[in-house]
Amino acid sequence: MTAEELKKIVFGKPFRAVRITLHAGDPIVVRHPECIAMSGSWVSVIPEPGPPIFFEVHQVVSVQYLKNGRARR
Repeated sequence: MTAEELKKIVFGKPFRAVRITLHAGDPIVVRHPECIAMSGSWVSVIPEPGPPIFFEVHQVVSVQYLKNGRARR
């Protein structure tokens, strides 16, 4: 996934909650657009609750839109 592809998904209008899965298998849920920021190839997410998570776009394996707190199929 490229930085541009991820930006289109997470910053699209209207915002839709997503689950980002990284190579290590770690799922990161982003429920609000204010909880994610991108700078170049770096991404920072402040999950609810929890400490900030920082990763590079190339670590992203998949992105799923969420509906009612669950991943859409």
